[in-house]
Amino acid sequence: MGRDQRRARQYGNHAMKLSAETFPYERAPSNAKDIFWTTDYATIYWTNPPDWAWQSVRSSVRTEDGVIWRESTMAGECRICVCLDPHFAFSVSVAPDVPSATVPSSVHDWIYGHADKLSVAWCCSIKSVLRLADHWFLALMRTTRFPFKRTYFLGVSLFGYAFNRLGAWWRR
Repeated sequence: MGRDQRRARQYGNHAMKLSAETFPYERAPSNAKDIFWTTDYATIYWTNPPDWAWQSVRSSVRTEDGVIWRESTMAGECRICVCLDPHFAFSVSVAPDVPSATVPSSVHDWIYGHADKLSVAWCCSIKSVLRLADHWFLALMRTTRFPFKRTYFLGVSLFGYAFNRLGAWWRR
C-alpha cells in the first residue's frame, strides 16, 4: 500500500465544494471582529472523514453565523458539512495573503468559536471538538496544497486548546 493510499484510508477523501480561488471572502472593515469575512454563504465538505470524526458530529448544530451537520450521499459517501453565513469573521494568522489558507482557517475558526456549544450538543468534551477542528484544518490544507500544512497543524494542535480555554475564561 502506497503513501497516498495510506493517507486516503486515514484521512478520507477531502473534497471541498469551494476552491480557495472561489471562496467568497474579502478583507473585513477595520471595525470588524477579525481580518476577513465571508461575503456569501460558503459550504465546505469533508468527504469520507475518519470514523472518529464522523461519529463526533452527532447532530446538526445551528449558530448565529453558520451550521454544521453530517450526511450520507446517494453514492454512499459520508460527509461532514459546515455552511458559513455571510459576514462570518475569521483570521488567517501567519499567512493572511495566501489564498490556500483562507478556507481551512475559516472552518477552523468557526468550529473553535463554537466549541462550547458543539460540545454540549454532541455530548463530548471541548477537547474532542477542537480535535475535529484541527484535523479538518489539516485535511483542507492538504486539499488546497498549503505549503506549511504540517507546521500549522502542529501549532493549532499544541496551542489551540490552551488559547481556546484562555479566550473562554477572558470572555466571562
